Amino acid sequence: MQLVIGVCDDNSVQVEAISDFLVKNIKAYKLQIIKAFSGEELLSRLEKTAADVVFLDIEMSGINGLEVGKRIKGKYPGTIIIFITGYTKFALDAFKIRTMDYLVKPVTENRLSALLDDLIIRLDQIKFYEERNKIVCFRFRDNIIKLKYNDIFYFEKHLRKITVYSEKGEFSFYESMDKLLQRLDLEQFVRCHNSFLVNKTKILRLENDSIYIQELNRTIPVSKKNKLLIREILEKNLFI
Repeated sequence: MQLVIGVCDDNSVQVEAISDFLVKNIKAYKLQIIKAFSGEELLSRLEKTAADVVFLDIEMSGINGLEVGKRIKGKYPGTIIIFITGYTKFALDAFKIRTMDYLVKPVTENRLSALLDDLIIRLDQIKFYEERNKIVCFRFRDNIIKLKYNDIFYFEKHLRKITVYSEKGEFSFYESMDKLLQRLDLEQFVRCHNSFLVNKTKILRLENDSIYIQELNRTIPVSKKNKLLIREILEKNLFI
């Protein structure tokens, strides 16, 4: 998953130091760092690109960081703002903008490390919530069905039809498996067999050449080439 982080300060040394620290210490996400040296430059860079996180100096010439933060939140409410300031007196104003935290200069690596731990937890929570609430749509008879990812157990392909098994019931629709794969976020689904696509979070265990889904009391076939992949997914599930 890509993570877009803005770093804005009129002190270029500070921008480079924070950017370097993030690149070295964030390994779970693919990073895109947007560096800016004024509030105006940052707002311009974020005109068409939403940032997941912004490190933002408060005291800058031109538009100050508090105003920049308000504008970013107005356009992208989900952006996490972390202010940088030389004075604690700005803390109250910073939190009025629903900031996550603020850093008092000089920004040390110890302080950044502590903040980064909290930030990764927050980002993981956001990612988990978004995945649970993503939806997929398809035509069932004369109706359009919408299902949340979290309600889906698996998809099964038979001839020209795909059947989805979910907490809301079973529904069949005409579509190729390849097209369905293009529409889904494969962070949450895995093709364990040519005819089966399973929600990773619904896999309880691997039994010989089958996946066991406890809620359905059902096993799903796993091709030999995908057994190692399923084992890796189960190991990751232990920590979810």
